[in-house]
Amino acid sequence: GADAVAIQNNKDVLLDKIVENIYREQLGRPADEAGKDFYVQQLASGKTATDLSNEIDRTLEGVQLRR
Repeated sequence: GADAVAIQNNKDVLLDKIVENIYREQLGRPADEAGKDFYVQQLASGKTATDLSNEIDRTLEGVQLRR
């Protein structure tokens, strides 16, 4: 019903914000749509924010920023 839709919408917004925050912390920029979609799906399927942070840190962009 309507409550289930509202709960799912709230979850989607929360996952979106988590990914945005990780991108800004790790890469210093907003998430691009493809990256955001991918990592939101990763969170929805059970990965943790720490998992995502570690993955983003190991991307080419993340590695280059730490140099």
